[in-house]
Amino acid sequence: MRKRIIALIILVVSLFSFPGSISYATGKGQAIITQAQGEALLDQLLERQFEARTMGVIVDTSDIFAESPSTSHFNMYLDWCITGDVLLDTVWKDYTYDLYIKKATRNGNDLDIAAIVSTDYTLAKNGLECGQHDYAYNVTVTNTLDGLRISKITTEEGIYSEFCMNILAVEKLSEARSRAEEIFIAAIEDLEALAEEMENFEYRVAIPDNKVTPPDPTRGTFTYNPTIGINYANKYHTSYNTCFKSITEDCTNFVSQCIWAAYGGWSSGDSTQTMANNIIDGITNGRRMNKNTNITKWFGHSNGHGNAWESVENLWNFTTSNPSEGPKATGYNNNALYTGIAPGSIFLGNVIQFWSSSLGRYRHSMYVVERGSAPYTYADVVVASHSSNGRYSLATKIAGWGGTSCKMRRLSFNSANFLK
Repeated sequence: MRKRIIALIILVVSLFSFPGSISYATGKGQAIITQAQGEALLDQLLERQFEARTMGVIVDTSDIFAESPSTSHFNMYLDWCITGDVLLDTVWKDYTYDLYIKKATRNGNDLDIAAIVSTDYTLAKNGLECGQHDYAYNVTVTNTLDGLRISKITTEEGIYSEFCMNILAVEKLSEARSRAEEIFIAAIEDLEALAEEMENFEYRVAIPDNKVTPPDPTRGTFTYNPTIGINYANKYHTSYNTCFKSITEDCTNFVSQCIWAAYGGWSSGDSTQTMANNIIDGITNGRRMNKNTNITKWFGHSNGHGNAWESVENLWNFTTSNPSEGPKATGYNNNALYTGIAPGSIFLGNVIQFWSSSLGRYRHSMYVVERGSAPYTYADVVVASHSSNGRYSLATKIAGWGGTSCKMRRLSFNSANFLK
């Protein structure tokens, strides 16, 4: 657990270094806010919210935030997030984090800070490891009558993004306070109902549901090995494999890479050159991929990819259509609430997809990389994902994608045919 004693001393000094008559900085001669002071204030916020998640207590930010629509919105998120931790049994046991200041820019008398944060933590319930790496935190630090305060905050922390998109769904932060309180209360009620529903599941022992397809003499039939897919996910969930094209919404691109690895396209000892040789170059190459350039097919490389490789909907449609060549999966619980998938029926190497009510379609794909011990709850399932790079408790993701209104479906992969 990182403690920045020196930075906090700087903060304390700074809090007493400004005249009590100063409100939001406007006058001549206003003391300049230093990068060290701004960093120390952001560091204090991170330390306090992460510590609160180990204790399951609501965060007090009154001495860190100035009142604004942006900070009110973020406070609602903190309350929702920590309340969810308690109800869903995803309270943290311990944590570490890194804070890197990417840029500090003067904005009149304010200071805008662009930072990068990485967090690793374990869950108290089962010791499962989770975390998110290299996500943005952007804050504006302002002088007020009470000293330095954060007056504006945005972050690419995965759960916060999902909270904004799926729980509050406000278009403008200026509307957050007036529109969010009722929805926020409803979200907490959703979480309480979710906790009750999880107690009523009938759990079963996980039995691998991979089915062997009879071999085709013109093709090779390959089994799906979740262990290799998980090894790939754990290696690349915090970074990007440069052998594949980078895209903004990267979740399904990353999941397809895990599937490709599980079918034997990758092994843990592969060099970059070996991976490059195993990846499609058009028609002649492409280990465990469709060997053609038809955009509807399942393939990926450094210059592009097929629709079935990078699209949430197209991956589902392709793999469940019993293709003669390419990854083959059985789909479960399509267009239904998450409650149709009992936690004990989720296997390692499965793919989980979430519905976006704002878009009216499935939007996010994740790869199942770890499970705790039976009897299972959603908190005992860990998924890896990109776009918000990291490992997360599935319970937290369900809450972030709508709580009791969350639609969730599952892909379980079987042996499949690939041209040799």
